[in-house]
Amino acid sequence: MNFLDLVSVTELCEYAANVDIPIARESIRAVGKIALQQYDVNAIVDRLLQFLEMEKDYVTSEALVNITSAC
Repeated sequence: MNFLDLVSVTELCEYAANVDIPIARESIRAVGKIALQQYDVNAIVDRLLQFLEMEKDYVTSEALVNITSAC
């Protein structure tokens, strides 16, 4: 994963904590899409797993959908 992808994923992860549900969902989807394009899928899946700790229903459901897609 290159530096730009890492910065993008980090910023998208911050958006996932956003109270605006559509923005949070789209950011999680974007992280999932990056995972599918990267060789280091494990690192991105770890990020997606961190979303499960946020204990927000919409974040958890979107993360689970993307984890199953990435694996």
